[in-house]
Amino acid sequence: MQQNNSTIARIQSVDFFRGITMFLLAGEASGLYEHLRASDWVLVKGLGQRLDHHEWHGLYFWDLIQPFFMFIVGVSIPFAVANRRI
Repeated sequence: MQQNNSTIARIQSVDFFRGITMFLLAGEASGLYEHLRASDWVLVKGLGQRLDHHEWHGLYFWDLIQPFFMFIVGVSIPFAVANRRI
């Protein structure tokens, strides 16, 4: 069964959320957050501390990245299955 590209509509909010999640993962892998923490600017330093993965001292934003990724997968599967049934 061959599908026309114009008939497959992408959910842009899921793509956007996936992109942000992947950007945050790339920031951790590249050491970006360590550079932000070393900044002399208070705002940039605080942002780096919130995004950095560290020892457990409570829930930080970085601790939500894996659940975000799993959420994206769970949301995407029904759309992918529905597109294949068309």
